[in-house]
Amino acid sequence: MKTYYCPRGCNVFDTNDTQPECGACGSKMSTDDTAFNDAIEFIENDGIARVERELNTEFEKAGDEAKRRNKDAVFEALSRADLTHARVGFNGVGDQGQIEWVSAERNSTPVDFPSVNVLFLEAERGRQELKTSEIDLRVAIDHLCYGYLEEHHGGWEIDAGSFGEFVFDVAARIITFYFSERVEQVYDSTETF
Repeated sequence: MKTYYCPRGCNVFDTNDTQPECGACGSKMSTDDTAFNDAIEFIENDGIARVERELNTEFEKAGDEAKRRNKDAVFEALSRADLTHARVGFNGVGDQGQIEWVSAERNSTPVDFPSVNVLFLEAERGRQELKTSEIDLRVAIDHLCYGYLEEHHGGWEIDAGSFGEFVFDVAARIITFYFSERVEQVYDSTETF
């Protein structure tokens, strides 16, 4: 009796037959387990990769839902405070970046930023439910803006960095993102006379 292996990783069985066919896929089986082991490794790796892709997709969907709902909560709080605009300035350089200021306006007149809390949602890997916490409106705005920076301009603070402003238009419920990237340039010249 010999052990035969399916080259596609479907079956292993012992038989006296000479080169039987795999009952699952119809491939000729072999006593050499190299192709079988390669197939099993591929199946296992593909399975792990598929699960990781599915988890990442679920996490991204949850993150998108959290971002949408957080944006709505921020605009609702700004509206309840009777504000027309909020502005957020950021600056990043030398591998460090931060939000430098947040301001509020009512009909083009600067006003104090309201001290109110909003319900803020966060996606967590491996969890379907969104994590909820009650945080200060200004902190919620910071989180939103940092998220947009990372999503649209990852590395915005690296080397020469970037700077810009987010403008929250409360009536239109639109955030306009002004982004300026600093670029270092080097001009080299070699001449022989």
